[in-house]
Amino acid sequence: MATAPATSGGINVRMNYDARPTTLPSPSLSLDNIGTDDMKIDEKPKTYKICFHGGDNMLGRGIQLTLPHQLPGEDSITDSCSAWHYLLMGMHIHDSNDANVHANELKDIRSQNKLGTRLWGDSLALDIQPDLRILNLETAVTRSITNDDIPWDKRINYHLNVDNFPDVFRSFSEAHGASHYAVVMSNNHALDFGRKAFDADTISIANQLPGHGHLVGIGHNRCDATTPVMIKTDRGRIHIVAAACACSGCPRGWDSGAHVSGLVWLPAITGRTNVQEAVWTLERMIPEKADGDIIILSIHWGPNWAYLYSDDDGQVWRRQLAKACVDHLGVDIIYGHSSHHIRGMELLKSTMDGADKLVIYGAGDLVNDYEGFQNPGEESYSKLGAVTLVDMDAVTGGTKAIELIPFYMDKLQLKRVHAKSEFWNPQTRRYETNPLATQMLLEQINRMSQWDSGVTGNPVSLRLDTDSADDSLPVLRYP
Repeated sequence: MATAPATSGGINVRMNYDARPTTLPSPSLSLDNIGTDDMKIDEKPKTYKICFHGGDNMLGRGIQLTLPHQLPGEDSITDSCSAWHYLLMGMHIHDSNDANVHANELKDIRSQNKLGTRLWGDSLALDIQPDLRILNLETAVTRSITNDDIPWDKRINYHLNVDNFPDVFRSFSEAHGASHYAVVMSNNHALDFGRKAFDADTISIANQLPGHGHLVGIGHNRCDATTPVMIKTDRGRIHIVAAACACSGCPRGWDSGAHVSGLVWLPAITGRTNVQEAVWTLERMIPEKADGDIIILSIHWGPNWAYLYSDDDGQVWRRQLAKACVDHLGVDIIYGHSSHHIRGMELLKSTMDGADKLVIYGAGDLVNDYEGFQNPGEESYSKLGAVTLVDMDAVTGGTKAIELIPFYMDKLQLKRVHAKSEFWNPQTRRYETNPLATQMLLEQINRMSQWDSGVTGNPVSLRLDTDSADDSLPVLRYP
């Protein structure tokens, strides 16, 4: 296989080219000797449907405490406050003396979560049968929380008890036609409880996922961490690769090596040199495509809150990386995450095949324990998350349609937004209706799409619509 250098906007990419022999048609082939069986029309669907289950799904702290299995000291894991306090805020309990009154309620919740049924809530009832579901699990999954190599200096350490892991995905695995799903762990919380626990507990969880589950983005060594998950379909193959960037808070020491466990670490996407380094790293991971193949890149990048502290949060460089991945590495969808809210989306026209490839710059939080509090400066961002459905052309990998289904957390349970939804306000400590909640989400995403795509970009412009089966359920659609 020969290699030749290529450039795009100053980004050097080592491109691979295959020299394939041209196959000439057989001289004996004619319409006269083709039977009717040979002329059957291919009725296989020409699209893939991919479901992105939000961006970040954080199953630590308050969420972990709603699950059946608890370690001693689990409720005392502390950042700004203890995990127990996050649980109380998420359950809307603001007087610790009332906690005993709600003890039976917590017991019932843990019982309902034996299969994860309560946690995933309304999302399990979605009438969809995608070819693949993907979620980013932004939580360390271990049995130990006391090892001496825990990076407490990170200040926020998310923990999910490994004994809860298979069961919390049980109901998830059985939903939506029991389709294939990929759990991404290449992010800035995967090793929150140290490499010792990561090696002993986390890496082995791939074998514990129920149904057609796949773990992607981590491994015993570099080879494991960079190996794509591959899903076979009757139209071709879906490949998923994953990486995490320093600009999301992922420590360099978590990078995998030839004989070192970990994930795929990329430098902060903050300049041309780092973009080029990231492209070279990703190039070694991206598989060669055959007809009908699509490639999905999951990437943990950027700040938690877009443009909160500056008009320039490094987005110009993330866009350059996205363009290089689409134009030169053959990536068909970029599934970006790290922001706690939904960022913008853009359609990049690939110079390889001319198709429009979707970039989700930040899919936003879906599952978290944030409903019970709000920090200064965050009030202008919508707290709604979304399940995002993307219809893709199975031949070109181009995006044909996008649908966002809005969700919110209520007492640490996913609920679908409807016309009469009531949202907990941590400032007033009461439920409030907001008929404009979905409209505000729409405006935020479209505004972010304009900003994230830049003046020369091709932002996705969503429109407000309703579910075809129930007009009280809002959805956001493109086109």
